[in-house]
Amino acid sequence: MKKKIEKLLMFIAIGLFVSVIYYKVTYGEFLLLGYKPFLIMSDSMEPCISTYQFVLAKQVDANEIQVGDIAAYELYAENTEIIKETVIHRVYAINEDGTYLFKGDNNQNIDVNPIQKDRIKYIIVIY
Repeated sequence: MKKKIEKLLMFIAIGLFVSVIYYKVTYGEFLLLGYKPFLIMSDSMEPCISTYQFVLAKQVDANEIQVGDIAAYELYAENTEIIKETVIHRVYAINEDGTYLFKGDNNQNIDVNPIQKDRIKYIIVIY
């Protein structure tokens, strides 16, 4: 009887754990031991980071980010506060006004618009 109760409790605990992970991945921030996984969906960072490679990012204050770091910033849909996508590129320059310029390692040009500090959320630490 005791073994059946232990198995049932273990089954419930695993079910709850899987449900929480599914919810976090689907609807909100998912952190794995303090790191956020990202799947790279383009070749813009090759050869440093390959297409379909997973990377791990750590939340940082934008003031800690330096030229040469690989960081993740939020790109909004035009004229909205809706996040269209998260872009992972290398910091190319920091302007005097405090905005950041990014460039993919495999891209010829820098990203079109300067990025405000509050849109930079993560620095890539494992790739």
